[in-house]
Amino acid sequence: MLINNLNLLFKQYTKQTLYKDKKQTGNKNDSIKDKIADAFDYSEAEERKLNASIAAKINSGEKLTPKELLYLQKKNPILYTKMMMMERKREMLKQRLKTCRSKKR
Repeated sequence: MLINNLNLLFKQYTKQTLYKDKKQTGNKNDSIKDKIADAFDYSEAEERKLNASIAAKINSGEKLTPKELLYLQKKNPILYTKMMMMERKREMLKQRLKTCRSKKR
């Protein structure tokens, strides 16, 4: 479900970006990857602040927003992989809890 949300967000972002650029410049030769890379250009201070907020969310067990996940995927793929593994474990545990039998019947 989370991966589907990321894919949808990515598709929407690329469509919007390409439409805006096409409308403004009329240039179709720019690559999509360049446009996505430009979306995550932050100053050092902003990047440190974003990394700290992501780390705090991960340590507290909160879910990350799709934008934060895309940022992690681009800037820190190792942490992104660990986060996705944690998310899968979380979903598996939820499913197991739904199907388990309670002590009270």
